[in-house]
Amino acid sequence: WPVTSVEPGDVYVFENPSMLAEASARSWAGPPLVCSSGWPNVAVLTLLRRLAASGSRLHLHADGDGAGRGIVSLLAQRVGGEPWQMPAPARKAEAAYEEQARAALLDLIVGQLSV
Repeated sequence: WPVTSVEPGDVYVFENPSMLAEASARSWAGPPLVCSSGWPNVAVLTLLRRLAASGSRLHLHADGDGAGRGIVSLLAQRVGGEPWQMPAPARKAEAAYEEQARAALLDLIVGQLSV
């Protein structure tokens, strides 16, 4: 379990498991993706701390609702990293959810790799 052989690079952290399902359906070969599956537990926090300590850059994304913003805030405080492509604040009925934008978010990552 010690993360010992990680090449520093970009790591994209998502709240919703649908992001990993979309990546799997595409036979993802891009940078590492981590899913917290909602509020991060000790395993997620430990993994992300070790990735950050290895020099990886953590890009944090979650739903645009209050809970999603809280998750990104908690992760930024506890493990570092920066919010990435977070939707603008919205009322709950208008909040943007990862499962609605998963293809577009993965396309953005791929587009950043080719720049």
